[in-house]
Amino acid sequence: MRSTQGILIFGFALALVMAAAVSLVFWDFVPKEPVHEGRSLTAWMSDLSSAVFLAEQTRRAEDAIRQIGINALPAILNELRVPDDSALMRTVHEKYKYSPLARKGSPVRLAHREAVVRRMQAAHALRVLAQPLGITTLTRLLNDSNPHAQEAAAKALVSGFTIEGVEVLLDALGSEGVQVRLAALHGLLEASYIPQKIRPLIQCLADPNPEVRRRAAACLRQFSPVYRDLKIPGLIEGLERAAEDVDPSVRVAAKQALAEIRPVATSETAPSK
Repeated sequence: MRSTQGILIFGFALALVMAAAVSLVFWDFVPKEPVHEGRSLTAWMSDLSSAVFLAEQTRRAEDAIRQIGINALPAILNELRVPDDSALMRTVHEKYKYSPLARKGSPVRLAHREAVVRRMQAAHALRVLAQPLGITTLTRLLNDSNPHAQEAAAKALVSGFTIEGVEVLLDALGSEGVQVRLAALHGLLEASYIPQKIRPLIQCLADPNPEVRRRAAACLRQFSPVYRDLKIPGLIEGLERAAEDVDPSVRVAAKQALAEIRPVATSETAPSK
C-alpha cells in the first residue's frame, strides 16, 4: 500500500516537474510585451485619455510609448483587434460604472477594460508612433483584415503626415476593398489639410456601398470652406444625385453638403484639377 502511494506521489511530482520544464521552454517563444520604467506597454496605453483633466497622465503615457518606439506595434495591433465584449461583460461594466465600487479609492477595482476602450487607446498609441512607423507601414495597415486596425491606420496617416497622409487616403478610395474605402473616408473626416484634388470623393458619391456614399458627402461638407469658392466640375451634380439617394442617411449628408457649398459654388473661378 505504502509503495503504491509512494509511486503515485513520485509520479505526480515528476509530472509537475515536466510541466514546469515545458512551460519554461514555451515561455521563451512567447512574445514579450515591451516595458518602460517597470510598466508594460498595455499599462501605459490604459493611461491614454482624451479628457482634459487627465492631460498630464496622457502626456506621460505618450512619452513612454515614444520611448518604446516601433517595438510597440505588435501589442498595439493586438489591442486594435480585440473582439467585442460579450453581452454579459457589457452588463457587468454598466453596473460597475454606476456602483460605489467604481469610486476613486475603492478597494475593489474591475481590472478588465472594455474592448471599445482598449481599441480607442490603441488607436491613440498608433497616432503617437505615426512618424516613427512611417507612411509605408501605415499604408500597409490600411489594408489590414481588421476594420479597427484599418481606421486607426487612416487616422494615424492624417495625424502624422498631414498632406502626404491625405494623398494616400485619397488614392485608397480607388481600392476594390470596401473596408479600405470606408477606413480612408474615416481618416479624411479628421484631416486638417483640405485637398483640392477631390475627384475620388465625387466618385464615391456613386459607390455601391451606402456608408461609403454617406461618408464621402460628409467629407465634402467638411471641406466646404475651400470648395464653396471653386467651380469644381461634377461636384454639385454629384451631390444633387446623392440628395435623391435611396438611403436616407446619404440623402441627409448630401443635402447638408449642398447647403454649405451651393450658394457660391458657381463663382467664375478657375476649376480645380
